[in-house]
Amino acid sequence: MRKKVDAKCKGWDSLKEDTVLQSVTNKSSKRSSRKQEEQFEGELGSIINEENFRSTKIGFKATNNLQDSEKFKNLEIDMKIGEGGEGEVYKSKPMNGEIYAIKIFKIDTTDENLMNQKIRTIGDEFDMFKTINHKNLVNYLYLDVPDTAEDDKVDVKLIMNYIKGVSLSNLIKKLSSINKTLSHDKIKKITRGVLLALY
Repeated sequence: MRKKVDAKCKGWDSLKEDTVLQSVTNKSSKRSSRKQEEQFEGELGSIINEENFRSTKIGFKATNNLQDSEKFKNLEIDMKIGEGGEGEVYKSKPMNGEIYAIKIFKIDTTDENLMNQKIRTIGDEFDMFKTINHKNLVNYLYLDVPDTAEDDKVDVKLIMNYIKGVSLSNLIKKLSSINKTLSHDKIKKITRGVLLALY
């Protein structure tokens, strides 16, 4: 009877050792698996962060003077007043009693060379028009170009004098909606105004 008990005890010890070994192996395997998961999550997080927070350097500096930079840096948008092929135009909130027009160009940043080319074109136009002072032309006052682009689009803001009134395109749309057309007199006045502005 003693031998049988000893045999059972020896068998139990062996089974217990196997169980402990298996448990240690399982824990080690779980730790290894968890480590791999953490490593994968870290790598995935880096990829996601790199994609979401991609920073593209803009190789263009606007020729603004320091005084204008200080003046317009806190300018706030009030409402949208128009839209063109290249951007949307907004009316600013009053600043020191003055209201300005803000044209926002949304430039695609996926192609860095093309992005910088488009911004440089806007900058060249700004440099040309800011020197022109004509009663029939809107004055270009300030060009806001960020140093870097953090998204797939970057906003380039052109600040101009705000002129009250209705744009020609909005006037034509309004007349069309009520089945009316411009009279010959109005067409002559508008054409004359456009020609004077170009002169």
